[in-house]
Amino acid sequence: MDGIVPPYAALRELHNLSSTRAVPTWWTDLHLVGMALPVPVLLDVSAFPTRESVQQALSELSTSLAAHLWDAVTRSNRLPVLQYRTLRAVPQTPTASDLKAVCMPRAYLYLPHRRQREALALLLFSEHPVAVEQLRRTPPIPREWRVCRFCRIRSAIEDDSHALLSCR
Repeated sequence: MDGIVPPYAALRELHNLSSTRAVPTWWTDLHLVGMALPVPVLLDVSAFPTRESVQQALSELSTSLAAHLWDAVTRSNRLPVLQYRTLRAVPQTPTASDLKAVCMPRAYLYLPHRRQREALALLLFSEHPVAVEQLRRTPPIPREWRVCRFCRIRSAIEDDSHALLSCR
């Protein structure tokens, strides 16, 4: 038994090092990583960790992830289909419980053929061969010059919604 440190004593020593002597530990690293997230999560390193404080931190981490995903999707100008789906599921900044609605598997994931699933995923994430995406890469061509190559109507920009829904 000599030389073996019980886990609680090790946690006490870790907390003591982190809070009083300002020694970098994995506990202070958790605080730094939480603050560096796109939606910061505050972990109070001066308070001794309890079951409740750990559960609270995990809940805040889930909320941070949900808020970041929601914000990234709704602010992107490349994800109109995903934006519609996300805003329909969660119309305001989500909470931790809304994360499941944002990340829920969709029906297209269960299509019988891999190539069908891939094609729909590429469409959903704007990685399709339509001009609006292909011509935005280097050197970028202005959006209004990306005329539909199928119908050749000068006012028609070849984007995913035009190519799928309104192009003749």
